[in-house]
Amino acid sequence: MAAWGKLQCHGTMRRRDALKWGARTTTLCGLAAASPIVLTRPAAAREALVLDDRGAVANLTYAVEPDETTRALVRRWILKSAEAVTTYYGRFPVSEVAISVEMNAGRRRAGGKAFPDDPPQLQLSVPPGADEKALLIDDWVLVHEMVHLAFPYLGRRHLWMAEGLAVYVEPVARIMAGHMTAERMWADFVDMMPRGLPAEGDGGYDETGGWARTYWGGAIFCLVCDIRLRQATDNEKGLRDALIAVNREMNFSRRAALGEPLAIGDAATGTTVLTDAWKEMRANPYDPDLDRLWTELGVSLTAHEARFDDTAPLAAIRQAITRA
Repeated sequence: MAAWGKLQCHGTMRRRDALKWGARTTTLCGLAAASPIVLTRPAAAREALVLDDRGAVANLTYAVEPDETTRALVRRWILKSAEAVTTYYGRFPVSEVAISVEMNAGRRRAGGKAFPDDPPQLQLSVPPGADEKALLIDDWVLVHEMVHLAFPYLGRRHLWMAEGLAVYVEPVARIMAGHMTAERMWADFVDMMPRGLPAEGDGGYDETGGWARTYWGGAIFCLVCDIRLRQATDNEKGLRDALIAVNREMNFSRRAALGEPLAIGDAATGTTVLTDAWKEMRANPYDPDLDRLWTELGVSLTAHEARFDDTAPLAAIRQAITRA
């Protein structure tokens, strides 16, 4: 693993558990986290999974060989998650990924971390009793981690972009693949995005971190950019077009300064929306007035369920964001 890959990684937190209440389930990895533990010890079982029609492969290892039923379930979990990411990007983001799986009795739900390397690595932790509902219906972690593979490694200063992007793209990709509903995504956004707003005394995204600003603040940035891109292109292009272009030139196997992928995305959309938004929000706190934004998008929440108003000013943009 490259030296910078050993020092830091991207970890996930559960959307409605850790993110809602502020508890960490897997931390933002820093110097104390070193390399993926599982990949450094002998694997009891190995196999290769083809992830898309161009032959992208996952080299899968298990720390301790599970029974065949569990192995089959893990395969389906990986392939279903890869289907969502492939649907969004038009292909799996990297040609090769190393995936280690640890059956962890200390976990209640699946967890994961993405490590930049060539090839990139995913470290997954699965509770021994995980069933189809846990991995194939309820899980969002693996799609989140796979989204990291499509963007270059940015370093801790811009972790808000990496994690916010994964928070935002994950449900969109799953909707496009038919794995979840738009109603569920928008209900989560209305419920959770306010946690990413700047508090009194906060600076911009490059200045103020913390779990909420990193994950949901970064997701707000992505939503605002998606809307602005569609407004600037008569709803012809959005954040997905920009991210596909970025992934054609770089991925998690290399490090980049944030300005590089943003410039690629701007060129692909014929705008300067991404770079301008970063300049606007990197040092100064940004509040998009989410209540007004939901109204303009035609989204309301009743008893934790999203309702849509297709006559709202930005309803067509809302629909286009999740259209495959």
